[in-house]
This record gives sequence, structure tokens and C-alpha cells, in this order.
Amino acid sequence: MRSTCNNLYQAYDSILSSRIAFLDISKAFDRVDHTCLLFKIQQLGIDGPVLNLLSSYLSQRSPVVLINRTLSDLKYTSCGVPQDLSTLYNWSKVWNIDFDPSKTAVMTISNQRNIHPPLFFNNIHLSETDTHKHLALIFHHSLSWHTHILHIHQKVMPRINRLRSFSNSLPRHSLLTIYKTNILPIFDYGSIIYDNCSIATNICWIRPNSPLKSY
Repeated sequence: MRSTCNNLYQAYDSILSSRIAFLDISKAFDRVDHTCLLFKIQQLGIDGPVLNLLSSYLSQRSPVVLINRTLSDLKYTSCGVPQDLSTLYNWSKVWNIDFDPSKTAVMTISNQRNIHPPLFFNNIHLSETDTHKHLALIFHHSLSWHTHILHIHQKVMPRINRLRSFSNSLPRHSLLTIYKTNILPIFDYGSIIYDNCSIATNICWIRPNSPLKSY
């Protein structure tokens, strides 16, 4: 993803426009065809005992449902895993994957006010958006990370305040452990993507009297 973002930055600085389609796969994990999945795995060079093990794991899967101590009948399934756009549409049909156009969004990244033609997927007009959350990162059409950083700030502050309430009752090493397991991962996730953003965008991180300085 970092290389993709770098390409977007370069295009933006070169006064070029980029358009991103965030595609939503309907019931992604439930619709993975086992035969197609095993073929893809084999194409990656995985074969022999490892491929046989994966094949055995996926084949003859029989999920059941338990409701009020009553089990449903076994139902075998051949799909699902344990937990240009026309070309893409054709590819999805070959590999038995369904995209949901109603949940698919298009974002135009540009510093110009050019009018761009609408995009269609399976004859359905895709909606345009200024921001979109993808893999827990909030992208903005101006390539600003302010919205994402503000989201992180709002997410971690209640946890930081809760941690501060224990500052007089828990030893320092316990506070540090709680911080590293419940707060730091939120800061770290995806930070390699936006760690070079401007000081103005970074304002939420370096404001004076930050509660983080207590730890």
C-alpha cells in the first residue's frame, strides 16, 4: 500500500488526477470457491504435502448452527474460508466472486477542478466520495491525513484518560503494559503510510500537554 500511496503523491505533485475504486466483495469469505483457491495456491508454487493438507482442510467442510442447545443438520459446502472495471467484472465472473456496486465508492485524487466522467460497474453508476475508510485507514481526496489522525485521536483519548485514572493505583510497568497492548497499536497501525505528512496535518500528535507524556 505504501508504494501505491507514493504513486498517488507523485501524480498529485505532477498535477495529474488519479481515480480509485474501492470495491466491496459481497460475503467475501463465504464466497471463496475452494477449487479456485487451491488452484491459486498451486500457482504460487505450493504443492505436495502442504497443498494436500490445505485441500484436506477445505474439503468436506460441514458447518452446523447451535441454537438453544439444538444442533442443525450438517450441510457440506464447497465455498467459504474459515474466517478497467469491465475487465474486472469479467474476471469476477470467472473466479465466482461477486462485487457489490452499492457499497463500492470512487474517489478522485487531484489538485485540479477537472470534471471526470462517471464510472460504471456492471452498468451501475458508482458514487463519488471525498473520504473513504479502507483497511482501517481514512483516505481523503486531497491526500491529507487530518481526518484519519483526528479519528485516531478520538479513538485513543478515552483509553488514555482511563489509563490515567489508574496512574496512582497501578505500578508503572503495569501502566506501560496496558499502554503497549491497548493504545500503542492504534498509533502504530498504518503509520508507515502517513509518517511523512506535514506538520499542519500532524498537529493532533504534537500538541502541548499531551497525556501521552505522562508515560
